[in-house]
Order: sequence, then structure tokens, then C-alpha cells
Amino acid sequence: MKVFTMKFCINCKHFVLSEGAPNKPELGRCAYKWDISMVTGFLVPIDSLPFAGVARKDKNTCGEHAGLYKEKEATNV
Repeated sequence: MKVFTMKFCINCKHFVLSEGAPNKPELGRCAYKWDISMVTGFLVPIDSLPFAGVARKDKNTCGEHAGLYKEKEATNV
């Protein structure tokens, strides 16, 4: 029997929250393709990344089956 486990964005290593919304995971972004600015050499601003919820609904990105999902590494506390 195959066991199905839900892949939630909040548990994905590509999931990021902006400093302005630290307690609002619904506003989290998907950083799968977090590009470097060709102008500044820094990562592009978080607010230019797609919302994680939108990426999960788009079958051309992550999709409902979480095609881009990567489990976050456990931290030693």
C-alpha cells in the first residue's frame, strides 16, 4: 500500500517569507528560481518572486503535485 504525504510549501526549502510578513505564511514566496540581478549582482527582491500559493496552482511551475518541492533540512537545535 502506498502512503500519501502532503507536501506543504511551508516545509519546502524554496519557501521564503518577507520581513514585512513574518507571521503570514499565506504570503510566502517560492524562491525556486531566485535570480541574481544583472544590475546589482544581488538577489532580486523577494517581492518579485511568485507567491507560493500561485506556484502550486500553476501546472507549469510547481503544480498541485509539488513538482519542485524539496524538503527543508532539519536544523540541530
